[in-house]
Parts: sequence; C-alpha cells; structure tokens
Amino acid sequence: MAATVGSAVGYDELATLKIVALDGGFDGSSKVSCSALAERLDASNQTASRRLQTLENAGLIERERVSDGQWVTVTAVGERALRREYAQYRRLF
Repeated sequence: MAATVGSAVGYDELATLKIVALDGGFDGSSKVSCSALAERLDASNQTASRRLQTLENAGLIERERVSDGQWVTVTAVGERALRREYAQYRRLF
C-alpha cells in the first residue's frame, strides 16, 4: 500500500526526487546507483537507498533494480509533488 505524500515524504526525499528528475527521470528512466546518489546528497549509501525506497512506497518513483544500480522513473504523482514545490517557491520569489 502506498504511503501518502504528506506523511511519508519530507524535504530530504523531495531533494532526492529533484535530483532523479534533473538526471533524466522525467524523460524516462534514469540510471541511479545508491553510491553516486549518496555522494550527491552528502549522505550514506543506506540513506540514499532509504530515500529511494520511501519515494517508491509513496508512489513518486518507479524502480527497476539491475546488477549495477537501478533504473528510476518519476511518476505522475512525483511530478505533481515537484510542481507543488515549484509553485511554493514561485510564491516566495
């Protein structure tokens, strides 16, 4: 059962979602390794993996695991979450 966006996903997960989207997750699948993602997040591999799992459980991404990483796609729900963030920043600036 997917978690609700508001209860499971915080700012850290949205930052992770943004990285995946910027790396091609909007245009289809983006190849992601937890170690490379962890480096970009300045976090541990376990933290990167946990954030991806949270995003997947909330329905914001879809993942296909392969031997050298995973293919990650931002879902329509994930795109809406990023658009809400964008709208809030637009109100600020």
